[in-house]
Amino acid sequence: MQPKIKALIDKFSLSLLEEPVFKEYFALQKQIERSKELKEMNAQLNDLKQRITKNLLNETEHQIAKDAYELGLKDYLSHPLVHNFMIVEQEVEEILYYLKKGIES
Repeated sequence: MQPKIKALIDKFSLSLLEEPVFKEYFALQKQIERSKELKEMNAQLNDLKQRITKNLLNETEHQIAKDAYELGLKDYLSHPLVHNFMIVEQEVEEILYYLKKGIES
């Protein structure tokens, strides 16, 4: 890549990171990564996924694990940090999509 173009891209990237929506995105991401509660919820969901897979032939255990997973996932996704993160993530993805489309045209 030409140095001039790379410099422009770097400058643009840094200016994007100063936008409030990007700052909020990364702040929420850090909070989620540091949240003990969310780490525990995530670990429980992973354990339940394994139980679902291990019990494919045991219909009762499979259904119990699946129901628990769905309930746990609902709780995880409705956690305020995760919920807010998903909203901000959509905004960021939309911005990046329009940037990509602008570059392609």
